[in-house]
Amino acid sequence: MRLRFQIWGWSIHDQARTGTSGTGKSAGETDLTVQSANITIALFEALILEGKNKSETQKHILKTFDYSKNLDRYYMIIYFKGKPDKFESTWSSYKNDASESRFKTNCKFDTAKGYEDLTHKFDDVRHLKIAKSIHGKNTEMFHVMIDLSE
Repeated sequence: MRLRFQIWGWSIHDQARTGTSGTGKSAGETDLTVQSANITIALFEALILEGKNKSETQKHILKTFDYSKNLDRYYMIIYFKGKPDKFESTWSSYKNDASESRFKTNCKFDTAKGYEDLTHKFDDVRHLKIAKSIHGKNTEMFHVMIDLSE
């Protein structure tokens, strides 16, 4: 991926220091950012879930907006490492917990639009769940849950 991005003039950075941390005392540490000419164009935040975990879900969702406030798109990557029969219920609880987060005014979850399920747009993705939510005026957040259960 890095080689293709160079052709486009983009660069990938992991653990980049940017924005503010969850505590607000220092710069935040993003999981992955994509930049074009030193301008962040995409931000990825990842978390591991074994089942419902409202506090971790909300912590990760909320801090993405503090890392970079002016993006059109954010990406949440959720690694599911729980029991295989809990994948569907964890996806449902993740979406509920994420939408109920205490967003700042400019990045509130659009409850009228809810989640747009994108999973069906991809072939053979039994181990993935993909959805899009809208925040604030028209900021998109893509949520990708990957089933890594054994």
